[in-house]
Amino acid sequence: MRVLGLDPSLTHFGWALAECEAGRVPTCLDRGELRTSSSTLFVDRYVDLRERLRVLVRAHPDLLVSAEYSVFGETYSEGMYGVFLYMCEALRQERCPLVLWSPLHLKAQARAFLRRPPKWSMTKADMVEAAKRDTGQKRGWSEHQADAWWAARTGCRFWLLQRGEVAEQDLTTLEREQFTDVRVRKKGALAGTIERKGALHKEDKRFFLWGDHDEEEGTGEG
Repeated sequence: MRVLGLDPSLTHFGWALAECEAGRVPTCLDRGELRTSSSTLFVDRYVDLRERLRVLVRAHPDLLVSAEYSVFGETYSEGMYGVFLYMCEALRQERCPLVLWSPLHLKAQARAFLRRPPKWSMTKADMVEAAKRDTGQKRGWSEHQADAWWAARTGCRFWLLQRGEVAEQDLTTLEREQFTDVRVRKKGALAGTIERKGALHKEDKRFFLWGDHDEEEGTGEG
């Protein structure tokens, strides 16, 4: 299984390609950035990123994708939302299943790997350090590639679980919290009802099997 991790950005769009197998640490096969210039007309920048992303995923058949998204809440910006939409359009056109993670999800994974305290504030340097240690590749990492690696790394475990190649009991405590968590609400009008917080319970909200759906609905490109 190969998982492409993405760190969407209009200027430095980071990516990292991971080889994943149950029972083994993912291997980083390649990494890089899709770059655009602020001197280019804004719509051309979006189109360029979309088309270059399509070229990247076409080079790897049966690719799965795992991306950071930072376009909601306090990190929202119109520019980032534009990148997010063009990214999703490209991946749907190429029928690439996609799972999305917040920056906090990925920082938590890297923090746990480094065995930092739970309240440790992960910096860009920390994310790069974690990527270097995890992959054994010591040179050439940018912050964008490091974030993309942790998207790929987290996505490897999620997609192995989603495809039945690892069992829930094989997950770490943090992975269970992020992937499969189910809680009973304790307060408010909905007290006593079940809240399914894990990403695995949120198809078409946090993860998307566009390839399968497009074949069923006849919406994919032939």
